[in-house]
Amino acid sequence: MLRSKEIGKARELGVTEEFGFKNVMAALFPELAAVILERQYLVNALRHEDLHQEFVKKQSRAAYYTAPEIRNLNGLLHFNTCVHGLEELLRYADRNAMHHGRELRLPFLDHKMVAFLFTLPASFKIRDGWTKWLLRTSMQSCLPESITWRKDKVGFEPPQKKWMQDARMQELIHESKRELVKQKVLNEKALATTHAATDAYDAKAYEWRYLAAGALLM
Repeated sequence: MLRSKEIGKARELGVTEEFGFKNVMAALFPELAAVILERQYLVNALRHEDLHQEFVKKQSRAAYYTAPEIRNLNGLLHFNTCVHGLEELLRYADRNAMHHGRELRLPFLDHKMVAFLFTLPASFKIRDGWTKWLLRTSMQSCLPESITWRKDKVGFEPPQKKWMQDARMQELIHESKRELVKQKVLNEKALATTHAATDAYDAKAYEWRYLAAGALLM
């Protein structure tokens, strides 16, 4: 669990993500938090107006996000590295690089380095509110401070919101929704509902998800 000192330091650096009472309780009781999050995910799916109730009910527990029981920073890093996300990100990166004829390098994806980093304590990874502390300090003699200690870095984010505002994309989304209604994944009234265009990492990027899911069925 992150210490209150680190949370305070992060706040001083401009980190605004909430870390309130619920987060503290989840850190203290990870097993209970995992059960609550898993059930909440299912409840939210059942309450979603667009989703067909029978479709949601027929899904197995494996179809829903299962919250990991994380007790420390290394547990979280292991989950993100070995269980959730990294494998598909690497696959997408490799395919995109090959498609566009670009050489892609991943200098930190050496299995010996990864194994070594998992042996290090959390203080080498987060210190005084800074993430990637060991990497930053090891690179500060090679790179400008504006790069080494930058705080505004974001992941690869496609211009999804701009794409969704194009009339052709809107028609594709509607076609995908029609297919999902046909397959009884969405309710028919979802065709009359248009969610706002969203950025790639927006939690409510429903229209884009419908586009992706419908495209797999058409």
